[in-house]
Amino acid sequence: MTLTIAPELDGPPVRWAAEILTGRTGGTADGPSVELVAGDIGPQGYAYAASDDRLLITATDAVGASYGLVGLADQLSLAGDLRSAVAGLDGRSAAAAMPVRGIMRSFSSVDEDLGWFTSREFWVDYLDWIAQARFSRFHLTLGMQYNYGADLNGATDNYLCFAYPFFLDVPGWDVRAEGVSDEERDRNLEILKFIIAETKRRGLDFQMGLWNHAYDYGRNSVHRFPITGLTPDTHADYCAAAITELLRECPDIDGFSFRVHYEGGIPDEGHERFWGKVFDALSATGKPLQVDMHAKGVDDALLDAVDKPGLKPVLGAKYWAEHQGLPYHQASIRRMEESKPVPPGHELTAITEFSRRFTRYGYGDFLNTDRRTDLIFRVWPGTQKLLLWGDPALAAGYGRLSTFAGAIGIDVCEPLFFKGRKGSGVPGRRDPYIADDLRLGLADWTKYKYTYRLWGRKLYNPDAPADEWRGYLRQTYGDYAEAVEKALAPLSRILPLVTVVHGVGGSNNGNWPEMYTSLPVTQGSTPVTTARTPRRRRCGGPSVPSTRRPST
Repeated sequence: MTLTIAPELDGPPVRWAAEILTGRTGGTADGPSVELVAGDIGPQGYAYAASDDRLLITATDAVGASYGLVGLADQLSLAGDLRSAVAGLDGRSAAAAMPVRGIMRSFSSVDEDLGWFTSREFWVDYLDWIAQARFSRFHLTLGMQYNYGADLNGATDNYLCFAYPFFLDVPGWDVRAEGVSDEERDRNLEILKFIIAETKRRGLDFQMGLWNHAYDYGRNSVHRFPITGLTPDTHADYCAAAITELLRECPDIDGFSFRVHYEGGIPDEGHERFWGKVFDALSATGKPLQVDMHAKGVDDALLDAVDKPGLKPVLGAKYWAEHQGLPYHQASIRRMEESKPVPPGHELTAITEFSRRFTRYGYGDFLNTDRRTDLIFRVWPGTQKLLLWGDPALAAGYGRLSTFAGAIGIDVCEPLFFKGRKGSGVPGRRDPYIADDLRLGLADWTKYKYTYRLWGRKLYNPDAPADEWRGYLRQTYGDYAEAVEKALAPLSRILPLVTVVHGVGGSNNGNWPEMYTSLPVTQGSTPVTTARTPRRRRCGGPSVPSTRRPST
């Protein structure tokens, strides 16, 4: 096979995809030639035209061209030889249904996550698969392992939680994470640079998720890596200096995601003063940046604060609260989520829990026609935390409906997203399997390769043909591929349906239907539940009156 690339399409994503294709062909020169030419096929689009001795791939840009090459590699896996693969692609075309198709990976536990975080081999294999799935951005999520102000026992495992001192020695500041040597800090920065470079090489945007800005979680916290050198008076100025230094060291970061309500470490009342300094620092870099604010608790003061030159503000709203539900959108807000007066002494949670509590589990009032920012949706990991998921129809529904009311896309929390969260991590326990012959080690993500493939391909093109994932199924399951596909699809619809119909709680901490143990099945048993409903309930029969004030 010979490959010719038009100069205007040449770039790292095309060269990366060419490596994938060459690996599938074995490097042989036999078979039809492949030619890449430029043409407007739509956003990140490509189109095939085949003849006996040539496959012409017309692409809008380098990313679209890389998709075309990977698509040929996929068809080769399915057809078995290059000539048959080329013939099977003739006349096909596709373009991105939405601009933001994100996958989120969380660092939640130093005991369970440091191994994959620092492994270059892991990142090469993982990002290869993410890019082949046609996600448009990778969102590295730091600081979601705790919820400031909502965790009764404070924090213990705070590695990378307040991220700056784990990566940076900020000039003019003596701020450190105790227990992290200079060498370890520098290693962390180098691996972050590697992750960013490898993400960009495959044509994805790199989104830096800094979901926590509390340097001390208070309460009963006994931090394993205490942050020293900060006071409440210097906190905001340090963060502004640190994020400036982070962009100086890592200029290829495309955007930041922030949890701007109190659970991210900054009290609701007056939050615009802290965030205003951070946003000023980002604007002063002169680099165009997407600033993705988690929509929960956002008010006009924050929207004013982020309105700075060079910043592209986006709000990230939960799709089905903290669960994976059906693809359609919530049509109403529960009465218990309506605005409430702020009682004295609740300055920490004033906006999120009271005046704008309706922003907690959905798009709230952020999709009005005169809105000031773009909006994306996030699919939380609450429903599907461990079981394999794979339903092309459900994924296609998300691909069609994630642009509801002009929204620009979606972030998907990947499987095992919260594994080891809130100090529950144990060394050697990241792997979901115990049996030696099943253990995956740092490749635990490969259990879900089919899940990634369906999400990515169907978000890119909801009408993607089935052979875009059947090649993988055939390689993995051989003669059983069709049976696996047909069995897994209807099974994957059960928990999303339970989430929508039963819906006892929006929080994934309290309602986990995949491992449903929190509600009793017989009358007379004691309800041990954190389900967020006005009345305690069991799985069958009449309601059980609550003996305590309902959690909201």
